[in-house]
Amino acid sequence: MAVQVSHIFLWFLHMLILFNGTAMKEPKEPQDVKFTSQNFQNVIHWKTSNETENFTAYFVQHRLYGKPWSNKTDCWGIKETSCDLTQETNPFFEKFFARVRAYSFNEFSNWTESEAFCPMTDTLIGPPEIEVISFETSILVKVIAPCTMLKKQNGSLK
Repeated sequence: MAVQVSHIFLWFLHMLILFNGTAMKEPKEPQDVKFTSQNFQNVIHWKTSNETENFTAYFVQHRLYGKPWSNKTDCWGIKETSCDLTQETNPFFEKFFARVRAYSFNEFSNWTESEAFCPMTDTLIGPPEIEVISFETSILVKVIAPCTMLKKQNGSLK
């Protein structure tokens, strides 16, 4: 009986060491951190390691070229692999950076930084929306530019 208990104890100890060894691994750094932008909606995306995906949270920071890093509080401790930085990337003609780090099993990864991003030159402008209204003797064609999506409720551009 004493032999069986000692074997069980050793097996338990061995499993505990194995579990702690994998749990204490530093999380994998986010990969391929980059901006995508359409109609001045600027989103940072990154790729993850599949092995820790379910147990990992991500933290995003951003900065204007030459300025200190700022936390994006809406993207602090998130499970998603993207973060909308549209509000933080203004003025449109400046260069911005973002960086992401992973948190898993009480450990942080190193930061992974994006390349420089300039909304004015790096955004893709989509096609305009067209609305056709017919009358008895005429047709009205409204062409709505994609950048009108950027207007705030008060009507001014961001």
